[in-house]
Amino acid sequence: MKGHFITLTMLLFALGTLAGKQFYKKLPILAKYKLSSSPTVCRGPEDLPADCSAVNTGVICELPFGLYFKTYYQNVNCITPYYKIV
Repeated sequence: MKGHFITLTMLLFALGTLAGKQFYKKLPILAKYKLSSSPTVCRGPEDLPADCSAVNTGVICELPFGLYFKTYYQNVNCITPYYKIV
């Protein structure tokens, strides 16, 4: 009986851990951004595109937006950029 309780507890823990990881992956990261048409205005927040991250790859996360580009930033005053995942 005690062995079944331990097995059940371990199974529930494993399921909870997996469910937690899946939930974490689905949470959007909100990012501020600037448009190339008005580079002094810090806008947003909006969801960070999936191909951008905080890891410095040397390529700033800048994506097309109509005739302009959006550059995504990690902080509320649009100083530290996000980077493209390469």
